[in-house]
Amino acid sequence: SQFNKKLAAKKIPDYKISYSGYEQVNSEGVYVTVCYILFELPDGRCIPYLWQDGYKISALMNGLNNPQSPYYKAAQLIDKWKNAALRTPKNKLAGVIIDNRCNLGGYMSDLNYVVAPFIKKDLEVMSTRYKEGPGRLEHSVWSPVTIEPSSENRDLASENIPYVVLSNIYSISMGEITTYSISQLPTGYVIGERTYGATGPLL
Repeated sequence: SQFNKKLAAKKIPDYKISYSGYEQVNSEGVYVTVCYILFELPDGRCIPYLWQDGYKISALMNGLNNPQSPYYKAAQLIDKWKNAALRTPKNKLAGVIIDNRCNLGGYMSDLNYVVAPFIKKDLEVMSTRYKEGPGRLEHSVWSPVTIEPSSENRDLASENIPYVVLSNIYSISMGEITTYSISQLPTGYVIGERTYGATGPLL
């Protein structure tokens, strides 16, 4: 987080940055940090990069069009990342990066913001179940989770544009779900370590 904060402030040399922003907000009693950087490569192409330490996008985006909202600036950063990934011409977009390192998880509905815009057909990659009682084995039945394409979407695979997710052993819960979901895309790539293990930590 400290490296990203300095990077967003353009205090670290050797990176050409077209746009950057770093915001920390309190969402429902939990502080969430969002960092968006638009990197520019020597050949003129760009890479939109998004890092957050928790998946609260569904809540933060409620402030997108409200400058009075405490979420407004963070929502603007997320929106800029998505728009850069969706609207940058193919010859100008080198790839898309979402950084799940040290992400403690959050809302499953955030798949609508980080996966749904980049698929053209329904994607079913996992199943979930929930606790139904205090006992160790008291769970619901497994239910499949299907991600539907958002109304505005881009098929990165057909354009052969890589969608890279960064992960580490502190990528937890939604930090793992999004990592796995992106890994299933034709041009989805994972760089990093084995993730945390969610309900049974692998530490």
